[in-house]
Amino acid sequence: MKKITLCLTFILSACCAFCATGPGGGKKALRRLVKEASSSSSKTAANAEKILSNLNRGTQGLYSTSTYRHLGQKLEVVMSASPFKKLLNRHQAYQHEINAMTEILPRVMALQADPKPSEVAWAELLIKDQVINQTLSRTLLKLLENEEYAQLSKEISDYYAIPLDRDLESLSKQDLREFVVNSALNYAISHPHKPNLPLRELLKSWKVSQRTKEHLRRFLAIPELLYNNPEEFKKFTRDAYNQHQKGMQQSINAPEVQATISAYNLTLEDLRAFVAKNHRQPMWNAPIKERRLYNTLQLILTRNVTNTFLETETIKRQLRDLLAKYPNRPYYDFLEDFKAFREKHQRLPQSVQERPSASLHERILYDEMIRYMVDGKLTLPLK
Repeated sequence: MKKITLCLTFILSACCAFCATGPGGGKKALRRLVKEASSSSSKTAANAEKILSNLNRGTQGLYSTSTYRHLGQKLEVVMSASPFKKLLNRHQAYQHEINAMTEILPRVMALQADPKPSEVAWAELLIKDQVINQTLSRTLLKLLENEEYAQLSKEISDYYAIPLDRDLESLSKQDLREFVVNSALNYAISHPHKPNLPLRELLKSWKVSQRTKEHLRRFLAIPELLYNNPEEFKKFTRDAYNQHQKGMQQSINAPEVQATISAYNLTLEDLRAFVAKNHRQPMWNAPIKERRLYNTLQLILTRNVTNTFLETETIKRQLRDLLAKYPNRPYYDFLEDFKAFREKHQRLPQSVQERPSASLHERILYDEMIRYMVDGKLTLPLK
């Protein structure tokens, strides 16, 4: 049993690395552990070598074009960063914060008429959780503490360019641009040297010309220039906004961005077909086709720092919603089944690489066993 525990320690380490960094990380962890094990137990090392061999077979083709079966480009194009993706990712990060504050603002404005303690506590929690700019967060919390709700609403409106009197969706493209321009001016005047969030995005955008950025930074650096020439500041902000919006459209049409969206959509189609047929989530411990789908989902849902723009985030949300319809069973249901399997077969469940004839029931048990070991719920040997 001690040898079984040692062997499963190798599996656990590999699975932890796999979940965190993908199959490559799992293989590196196993290679390191194989080297360590060779100095203490030749049989343990041999078992680890066998697991490593299984992992190699299990991930074969993961980084090839065949993983995305309809994609005519290499997987590296889908998972790698590019200037276009970075532009879209940054916009989505800013937009996520703006959307959160858009929901907060009406309730903050309502505090002026009825400052309920529960609403004040809710606003405090949301500001601490959603506002990334720490200086702004401290300012908003101070205004909330001093019960300056009108000024608090104005600060949120100017920094995030959110109208106080109407929905953003009701604005035409031209009206939205002018509102963003005026908000940038108002915030820069009331907060010398500091741009609001939309202006920060324009200043970081590689699609805005350096000349335009230099003019805007000059206004921010010299407040008197801003006070005396507000219309000129608005002109340069308007130019920057137009350049950035044009760049956003070019980015979404970039080949690598379209290839990524296509790959994500095809994975969603594959998952829909799989759950419709099998009524469960795909597993790693499965035949190669199912394993590739599982691996692809891992890449999309856990190794995804280069693809966080709106279109991919929408597809990821659909993938998670679909997987949530087929939840894993509770731990105690698994444990009862796991103990019954061990009592009947006098062994642990095995992977499909170790036991190609393993039944679906055994393969599911194996996946659950590893998952609950990674979660720390299951330890072997059982007492």
